[in-house]
Amino acid sequence: MNLKDYEKAFILELFPRVNYETNKVTLLLDDKTEIADKLKRSVSHLNNMITSLKKSNVLVLISRGKYMLNPEYFFRGDEIQRGNTMNIFKQYIIK
Repeated sequence: MNLKDYEKAFILELFPRVNYETNKVTLLLDDKTEIADKLKRSVSHLNNMITSLKKSNVLVLISRGKYMLNPEYFFRGDEIQRGNTMNIFKQYIIK
């Protein structure tokens, strides 16, 4: 992965919000505002970053405001669940 420093900082801010063993995270406006404030960035910049991370398959959009981190790169949980999560992630990429 060739992530910029601010993208890495964003992902680190996501970790506490990511659901254990599903890699899903909800990012509504208040979540984005909180993260943007912590990173000293605008919400608009955060949205551009999310778009960039989606293009590089680090994040995938599940539904409005719901995303999944790529379990190939980031995962918390057991190996069996990681495999299941990877299969689900791939289904969203194919869409």
